[in-house]
Amino acid sequence: MDRDASFLAPYWTEFSASSPYEVEIEGEFGKVLLRSTSGDRVIGASVHGGHGTLLFLPPIRYDEEEFLRETESEERHWTPEALNFGKRLVAALGAMVCSDDATS
Repeated sequence: MDRDASFLAPYWTEFSASSPYEVEIEGEFGKVLLRSTSGDRVIGASVHGGHGTLLFLPPIRYDEEEFLRETESEERHWTPEALNFGKRLVAALGAMVCSDDATS
């Protein structure tokens, strides 16, 4: 993680294991946030505008079999593990939004 990404640290600590490196990104970014292990590829960045910040981050992946259950009527419901994961994700995203560094 680049030093300009301190606002991202709590999120990345919690969800990096669920965010596999799948693509690299190229372009002009306000901040480079994440680089590949070798450091030569950008895998996370941000673009800052007058009304907010757009984050480019690796996708979050989860095990559907662990997170979704079907009822006898074939309805799908989130498991307690999925709900816990979702609550942690919302908390981490909320902390980023509240961070002064995220918008500067």
